[in-house]
Amino acid sequence: MKKSLIAAAGFAFIVLSGQAMAEGLSEKKIGEAIFKKGLSTGCYGCHAASSNPQIKELIKAGTLTKERFATVLKEGSGGMMPKNGIGEILKKVKVKKQSLADHGVTEDQAIDAIYNYLKTN
Repeated sequence: MKKSLIAAAGFAFIVLSGQAMAEGLSEKKIGEAIFKKGLSTGCYGCHAASSNPQIKELIKAGTLTKERFATVLKEGSGGMMPKNGIGEILKKVKVKKQSLADHGVTEDQAIDAIYNYLKTN
C-alpha cells in the first residue's frame, strides 16, 4: 500500500509538473520568455541591460540561492515587483499566442525556469 501510494504521488507530480512541457514549452523557453518579457520591460530591462547585471553571476556563483530568488519573486523587494508579481507575469507573458498561465505554468515552475535559465545562459 505504501509503495503504491508513493508511486501514485510521484506519477501525479510528474504529470502536473510536466503540463507546460507537454504543450511544447521547454523550461528554457519559459525562463527566457519571462526574463525577456516579464511585465513592461522584463527582468532583462534591469538585470541584464543596465543597473543590475550581476544577477546571472550571483546565481552561477551560488551566492543568490533559489530560495532567496523565489522569495523575492513571490514577495517583492525594494524596487522589485509587488507581492504576487510572478502570478501577474504568468498572466501577461505570452508564448504561442497564450499566456504562460493559460499554458498551465505554475509560479514554482516559472521560478525554477527563470533561475535555471539564468544559471545556464
